[in-house]
Amino acid sequence: MKLVTLGFLAIVACGGTVVETQSVAPTPSTSPAPSTTPAPSQSPSASPSIVAVVRGKPIAIPQLHLAGAAVGKVGSINVHPGAGGATTVDTDAFNVDVNAPGQFDPKTIEQARAHARSYSGHNDRAESLPDGWAFTFDNDVVFFGNVYRVIGGNPYFCTISQPNAERRDRAVAFCKSLTAR
Repeated sequence: MKLVTLGFLAIVACGGTVVETQSVAPTPSTSPAPSTTPAPSQSPSASPSIVAVVRGKPIAIPQLHLAGAAVGKVGSINVHPGAGGATTVDTDAFNVDVNAPGQFDPKTIEQARAHARSYSGHNDRAESLPDGWAFTFDNDVVFFGNVYRVIGGNPYFCTISQPNAERRDRAVAFCKSLTAR
């Protein structure tokens, strides 16, 4: 018990927040299935994946004044300072570093594609977003993702490195759901 308490105090002392969550299976409903078309208040150019992920578990990133949504069984959530000034979001389903773009972070999809080649990347997939872009690739060992967004006039960059495609795709969806708070 002392070790758990000490770990919790260390996280809080470093400015991190710990939130325990649990996914609940949806209950069967007799109402019609939800529409996949964007709501009237949403831009018609909004990616369907952005619209879908907004219904996930909310995760706040107070250090950056952002919030996002995570889909699936999230489990524990830990938002804390990460390497290089980034804020790290760790969950049982994925982890991601979020920060303002650094000097060496790709600023365009073409730069992200060139960066992927330096990791012997393949299976690359690029997606334009209304306020930026998302790029994923793998090298048979690690599944990478980069998401560049401009939110509230400020640029943000998500760096993703996961052991499988599912975790990577959940992290990308989280980054695509980020909004100012």
